[in-house]
Parts: sequence; C-alpha cells; structure tokens
Amino acid sequence: MSLSLEELERTQNIIYDFLALARPSGSNFEILNASSLLKETVEFMRPYSAIANIDIHSNIQEGGKIEGSPPEFK
Repeated sequence: MSLSLEELERTQNIIYDFLALARPSGSNFEILNASSLLKETVEFMRPYSAIANIDIHSNIQEGGKIEGSPPEFK
C-alpha cells in the first residue's frame, strides 16, 4: 500500500510537471544542485529498471550546479 501511494504521488508530480512545461512561464530560474537532482532521478528509475532486469550504475560527482527550473530539469 505504501509503495502504491508513493507511486501515485510520483505520477501526480510527473503530470504536474508536464502541465507546467506546457504552459508559458516566467523566468523562474534558480541555481540547482544538478548532482542531487540526477541522483533523485536515478533512484526514481531503479524500481522500473528492476522490473526489466536492468541494473543502473551511476557515478555522479558532487557539486554540479546549473541554472534552471527544477520541474523542467527533471
């Protein structure tokens, strides 16, 4: 049940992010920790890769910064 609720929340966030990209926005740019966002993305994909018997290996260095919008980056 916990996993289902977590996946439902992720799905809701994906839909929200998609809708946010579809509508025009102002320059809501900020300095993002790209390393952290990439790690989050890798962890998000792990359950899906496990279903397909795929191992994800990553070597993300700390300290990567980028200017952008968090939802658009993800």
